[in-house]
Amino acid sequence: MKDRLDLEQEIMNVWNIIEDIDMIACYFCDSPKYAHMPGDIADDLANKLLGLKELYTLRFDRLWDTFEKCVANKKLDRDEYTESGFRKEYAGPDT
Repeated sequence: MKDRLDLEQEIMNVWNIIEDIDMIACYFCDSPKYAHMPGDIADDLANKLLGLKELYTLRFDRLWDTFEKCVANKKLDRDEYTESGFRKEYAGPDT
């Protein structure tokens, strides 16, 4: 059964997309294969990739902040949930 540490590791793994975006940017902007690409198109492509990188960085920072707050407030503890996976504070009397 997965636990909080598995969740933490999976959250950390999503940050790999930032490195993937950097790798794509280097591939298109530095590869001799694309040296013939006009400068304005190369700049536009690089700007779009940089924008994606910044967007995902913001999303992942917010995700990590939420995770840390949940850990600090013990919101990931098993006793907070019913057998069917509902949070006890929201579960009705039949759950």
